[in-house]
Amino acid sequence: MEYGTSYFGLNVATAVAESLLHDLEPVGARYRIAADEVKRRFIHTFDGEDLTLADLTGQSMNVLGAHAGLFGTANYSIPMRWSRAIHTHPADVDGILYVSRMMAPNLAVVLFDRGGSIGLTQRKPSRALASSAAFAKVRTTLHIAYT
Repeated sequence: MEYGTSYFGLNVATAVAESLLHDLEPVGARYRIAADEVKRRFIHTFDGEDLTLADLTGQSMNVLGAHAGLFGTANYSIPMRWSRAIHTHPADVDGILYVSRMMAPNLAVVLFDRGGSIGLTQRKPSRALASSAAFAKVRTTLHIAYT
């Protein structure tokens, strides 16, 4: 069964690490990214109904028989099986709360596309990532250099 997902960082640093840096290896202690890649990205914030998330962090994950390696791996076959099992579970949760692989111990969320059932609305107008003060700080913290 195929289903759509959307990934969210709970802060800008996590969102940048999980999207822009996701498939990169640092070179000389820096992540090298094309400026155009950053220019096409935006920061989005949302409000809405409380979400029901499967908590795959800390003790909640341990009692399910899982551990941090579940999301701390570049081999996505195991996390994808967990995601599929949670998506099809009768609890019908909106998504999963997990520890970011790229920015542990920061948290991230994956939401399942269930045909518009999640009542999120954009809180503020989108902001260009490249020109945001938040990204300027993250760029320094995460050692991002433009190519």
